[in-house]
Amino acid sequence: MDELLVASEAPVTARRPWLQTWLDCNPDFEPLLVAVHHGDRLTAAALLASRRRAGWIEVVAAGDGPSDRTILPAVDGDATEQLAERIVETLVRFRRPWTLSLAQLPADDPVASALAHRLQTVVLQPGVSAPALLLGADRSLDTYTSRSYRQNVRTMRNRLDREGVAFALRSTREPAEVAALARETEPVRLARDRAEGRPSMLGRPRHRDFRRAILERLARDGAVELTELRLDDELAAYAVVLLDGRAHRLWDTAFAPGRERFGAGNLVVEATLRNALTDLHCDEFDFMRGMEDYKLRLATTVVESVSLQAWSSPRARALTHLATNWRSPAYYRWLARWAVGRFRKV
Repeated sequence: MDELLVASEAPVTARRPWLQTWLDCNPDFEPLLVAVHHGDRLTAAALLASRRRAGWIEVVAAGDGPSDRTILPAVDGDATEQLAERIVETLVRFRRPWTLSLAQLPADDPVASALAHRLQTVVLQPGVSAPALLLGADRSLDTYTSRSYRQNVRTMRNRLDREGVAFALRSTREPAEVAALARETEPVRLARDRAEGRPSMLGRPRHRDFRRAILERLARDGAVELTELRLDDELAAYAVVLLDGRAHRLWDTAFAPGRERFGAGNLVVEATLRNALTDLHCDEFDFMRGMEDYKLRLATTVVESVSLQAWSSPRARALTHLATNWRSPAYYRWLARWAVGRFRKV
């Protein structure tokens, strides 16, 4: 499996250590490996996970949720078709309603296309795009940032100096420090999500446990860089960068509410970009999923993705939608129609 993933240039969020950590932190899911062999050689694979819900079986790609990029590796067209066929056969063998969700696949993923042709009730739609900055031989920050961007950063630094706010930027790859900082950043992430009025993944214990576990695991391999910005000795912003071969991937960054006027978020992102430029082996700074303005101002390209959702039947699609969105207006419209039909029969 590892050899196949390496040959397929799988990103860190699609490789075995990441997926195994996710499975460890989601014990209600059972691993479901669908594989294709040619002799003794593994030629295609899909590492999925399944769990029983009330009335149906839910199947997702292992790593579902925190994985910004997922792949279904296959060495050639024949392996692609065989993998899609075996995934469908695996779903049919459940002999009960099921759902399938494969998120953040490459936009031109051939396995997703082959699955869409084989499944009857399926939706293949764009996923969340990821801006990226491609780095060349010139390692000067001025080459990759606009004049207005640099002026804005200088303005923020001058404001800190003028108001007498002590600030310190620091990056670390030391495993113990990464583990400690990962926990210290959690309140900042939660506060930022709360201020934006959005649900926070760290509000769920399993997601919090996964974040801690994967950062500790990757830090032991020297594959995580955590940058912190402190204002008057308080953590004001942070950035978690995954060091993935020739790419630096900005997996998580946030700033504390109330620190906007000091440009805390911009300052910490600029520091991570400087670190990437210093690493001469790095030729890509991946902002990962999300089309926020600060990413687009720095990006030179956008990596598209696709998501596939499928159901065992149209009825299963309707029922699972109602079950997972029972407080939605659609649920109450359905309930009203059901009640009217029931009353007429009486």
